[in-house]
Amino acid sequence: MAIDKNLKEIIFATTAPNDTKATKAALAVEKLLRGEGHEVTVTLFGWGNLETLIRLHEPAYNAFFPQAVASKLPPPSGMDVQPVGGQDTLARMIAEQVHLLSIGRVVPDTSTSDQSSEDPALHAKIDLLRDQMKQQEPLIAQKGLKALRETAQLDTKPWARFRIETNLGSAALELGNETEGAAHFEAAYAMRPTDPTAIANLALALTIQGKFDEGMELSRKALAADKPAESAVSTLLQAAARSGWVGDPETLIPEPFKGSVHADLGLAEFLRRRETPGWERKSLAIAEKHAAVPEFKRIAGIATLSLAINSGAIVPGGKGPLPLEQMSVAATDMKEWAEHCLNVGYADRGDLFAYLNNAALLLRIVGRQTECEALLRRGISFAPEEAQFRRLLAVSLAARGAGAEARKVLEGDTDPARGLEPDFDRIAVAARALLHDGCVFRMPGRGRWRRLGSDLPDHGA
Repeated sequence: MAIDKNLKEIIFATTAPNDTKATKAALAVEKLLRGEGHEVTVTLFGWGNLETLIRLHEPAYNAFFPQAVASKLPPPSGMDVQPVGGQDTLARMIAEQVHLLSIGRVVPDTSTSDQSSEDPALHAKIDLLRDQMKQQEPLIAQKGLKALRETAQLDTKPWARFRIETNLGSAALELGNETEGAAHFEAAYAMRPTDPTAIANLALALTIQGKFDEGMELSRKALAADKPAESAVSTLLQAAARSGWVGDPETLIPEPFKGSVHADLGLAEFLRRRETPGWERKSLAIAEKHAAVPEFKRIAGIATLSLAINSGAIVPGGKGPLPLEQMSVAATDMKEWAEHCLNVGYADRGDLFAYLNNAALLLRIVGRQTECEALLRRGISFAPEEAQFRRLLAVSLAARGAGAEARKVLEGDTDPARGLEPDFDRIAVAARALLHDGCVFRMPGRGRWRRLGSDLPDHGA
């Protein structure tokens, strides 16, 4: 097919999820076309990208989600959905596909009587922003929620106000702002002190503030409600792990919730926090039950790294405690989470450093040196004062014979406690000592409140 010489951009839009491989394919097509002399840009929009664009433009939002604005606009029917302007064939085809295949992705919680008496369009927008958090876009969600709080005239919409405050708390935690998140949950609880979700989130806020016994008490209250907030079982176990409570954590889990995602999330965190003998293997077994849930991928990654270090497999080529393929999957999961935290500007720097450090260690252990070094360079760019990243990078460089580059990375770092020589002439030897002394597994510290992005309705109303 001939390409118009005046064509400057080709856009592929799909209702499929955002996909890295598809994006790379689009870039490959662009490279091919440019090689043939076409000054053209090839762009791919997955459903995640489209959702963001739809939310930002009111006419598009009305066209894609007519049930949210039924009181203001007549709903489109069947294949008659028209994008703004109506003359763009490609845009019309996209709109039709989304209407047929994806219109039910974001559905207001019509089971709540409070919501039925308020503006349905406003609640649909809250649903969409909550969905952005599920797709690991907390910055977009936070910005949109704050805008709604400022412009939506919430004095006569108490349920919407509660939902916005609660979801802002969820967004804050996703961004590593624990204090801010707890404050939002406290504000939401003040609006609806008998709501099980509000009680469960206040339990989480108190646990974050170090009030573990109170967190346990409120968690039990949320679980005992007529319509229990299931997420409270996770907070109950996490608060217990940090309190003086003694006993079998399984006994804390009410019978209806045993084996649930929330219960297993809290149980894995309890075992890790208490360093229960064999916690790594137990955590891996729990994570395997919920392999598709992102939070359990991170649990498995931490357990895998701990096993690797304790077995001596921290030296690449050493005998590992798990199959190399399984360890490599864990490395990928940890790398993706560390990169996500960098991308959103994760606020808790202690935890951010731990995530980067651990991902880099596991990448090195499984022999993925290039990825390890690229991640560490991002960490150095983000926090140049953090010596740990430079030292880990020096280890990786020295291990593959790039001693000169390793010496340059370590210029100015003469900490004798880390086994570094001031003149760096013996960098290869120093690097090995550094590997066993300074570059150790770092547990996430303050950002430890395990939550489920896949179940934000429980946390985020």
